[in-house]
Amino acid sequence: MGLDDDRRDDDDYRELRPRPFEYGQVACDLFVQELRRRGIWYEASTTAHTDDGDGGWDFKVNGKFIDIKRRPANKDYLLVEIGKATSDVFVLYLDKTPVGYASKKLVLSKPPRKWPGIVVNHAVHISELSPMEKFWEILQKL
Repeated sequence: MGLDDDRRDDDDYRELRPRPFEYGQVACDLFVQELRRRGIWYEASTTAHTDDGDGGWDFKVNGKFIDIKRRPANKDYLLVEIGKATSDVFVLYLDKTPVGYASKKLVLSKPPRKWPGIVVNHAVHISELSPMEKFWEILQKL
């Protein structure tokens, strides 16, 4: 096996791993499955998971905008970039598991801070998120 063969194997492996935005797509796909299972009508954003972002929302249910967020590895926060809290509700997923949700009011009540890294975010600790079962009950009543 030569150097080129080894590199090709690494590239193949890299292609099998989901990119960060694909993790978000997986969460959105799971969210859609749950909406359908519960018989909840929804509208999906036409710009979700593009290079330009999703316009601040992924789904609309009875006039309420919902943004699906993915929890970064080893971080216990739902992060919403400053100026981009346009949805009514933010649902946090860890891999394929919904962790909980937060209202826009709760998100905006968190002071923006430059964390993690260079992006300024509102950060809601997972202990402050409401349970998903409550979320589904509310959606079914809308």
